[in-house]
Amino acid sequence: MSIMQEETKRKGKSPIRISLGLMVVMILWIASGYSSTEEKVTAAESKTNDVTYVEIKKSVAEEKIKEIELYGVTDYSRKANLRAEIFGRIIGIEAKEGNNIKKDKVILNIEKRDRHAKFLEATSNVKEKKIAFEAAKELEERGYQAKTGLAKASAELEKANAILIQSEIDMDNTHVKAPFDGYLESVLVEKGTYVGPNVRIGEGSFNDGDTIAVVVDRSPMLVTGYISEKYISSIKKDTVVAVSLISGEKIAGKISYISSIANPITRTFKIEVMIENKDDINYKSGVTALVKIPISEERVHSLKPSALVLGNKDELGIKILESNYDSKDTVKGTVKFQGITIYDTSPEYVYVSGLPENINVITLGHGFVHDGQKDVIGEISDTKSIN
Repeated sequence: MSIMQEETKRKGKSPIRISLGLMVVMILWIASGYSSTEEKVTAAESKTNDVTYVEIKKSVAEEKIKEIELYGVTDYSRKANLRAEIFGRIIGIEAKEGNNIKKDKVILNIEKRDRHAKFLEATSNVKEKKIAFEAAKELEERGYQAKTGLAKASAELEKANAILIQSEIDMDNTHVKAPFDGYLESVLVEKGTYVGPNVRIGEGSFNDGDTIAVVVDRSPMLVTGYISEKYISSIKKDTVVAVSLISGEKIAGKISYISSIANPITRTFKIEVMIENKDDINYKSGVTALVKIPISEERVHSLKPSALVLGNKDELGIKILESNYDSKDTVKGTVKFQGITIYDTSPEYVYVSGLPENINVITLGHGFVHDGQKDVIGEISDTKSIN
């Protein structure tokens, strides 16, 4: 084959190859354009159907009482340590310890010794001095005696009366009596024990520093405790409080005393709570008690701590869903950040104030929505699982 023929043959094949190449390019270009259009349509549809779901709790505000707690100890409202006021031996024990006792009931008798004789003598002396005074008065009125004679008779009568009064007191002191209606807690002497004031007379004797019987008033009882200076201005006398004894009893009490002076070391103030102690209960003295004192009341929402978030300025708050549409199980609306004030806390809940009466709290998914985001759908959670 000549050189010219070979040249012609090469030129004849070249257009065919070029045409085939152009066709392939056109097909790929058309296919690429269709694919791109389809992707744009799919993306647009996806954007249209991109709805954010969160979980919400429908919360209604409720009254919440804020309390402070302190520990105290029960004690009798009154306690009398009875002591001997005269010398003598115990000749009789008239009341048994561990029983209720009425006021002026004799508990112990002390021997009278010569006190009864002195009483009779003092009584007779008063009668004598009274007669002498009346006679001196009559003579003075008639002018037969100077005023000094009447004054002397009057002084002697007063002296005789004073001796009689002291004798009556000594006689009365031979009977050790209950000073008020109460409970005879203990009798600390036996029959034959020598008692008396001021000095000891032999081993085992009693002086005015020794108690021979104890009477207590068990109704009402007191719970004594100490409150921090932080809360002293928040409590008031006569406030009703809840008292729980370590033995299990729960009682309502009332604040009866608030000290006006703080302990200089602990900076706490003594308070006393009065509780009734009926005969069929008989609370004991010295029992540990937990006292809950209400200091304020406010309408709050109870939330799990996980529902709290930080705002743009690092303020504490929650995200709520302001409703545009409600159904049985869902709420559709706009997300709103709402600042809060923590009113109180418990091991499980945070009680917050500063919110509307009814709110839709976002409890799950609040990290995926922002303040002002619209058309968010909130699925109402099971209230039992949130509360």
